[in-house]
Amino acid sequence: ALSWCSRWGAATRRGHKYVQAATTIDAYIAHQPSDMQALLQQIRTQIHTWVPGMSEAMAYGMPTVRLHKKNFIHFAYFREHIGIYPGAETCERLQSVYPQYVTSKGTLQFRHSEPFPWDVLAHVVTVRREIAERPKTSN
Repeated sequence: ALSWCSRWGAATRRGHKYVQAATTIDAYIAHQPSDMQALLQQIRTQIHTWVPGMSEAMAYGMPTVRLHKKNFIHFAYFREHIGIYPGAETCERLQSVYPQYVTSKGTLQFRHSEPFPWDVLAHVVTVRREIAERPKTSN
């Protein structure tokens, strides 16, 4: 049988019942635990506040904020944490500043057992924006 996989926002064969994969961010958030929905919506809203003019999409089964028609940052609910995916270069630049959050290439994890670090997310978005908006160099 298929079930909802909160990690990818898609149907999987691990559980007991079938739930359609979310095709919108609103649907994705609605399928998450009720005590996490407000936080996910707040993350979404805050990213838009910090970087106006962004668009949204679902990519890789996760809510995705796009800038200049390119993926800017993804976020997702997991049982133990919120995953933030700003890309490898952003995480490399922040590894020494936030070693407790940068867990792998391109990933930060904010545990549910701790207060959500809005200041860290703001810094992540700022660094990601610097990377996204720097002039392209031609070789």
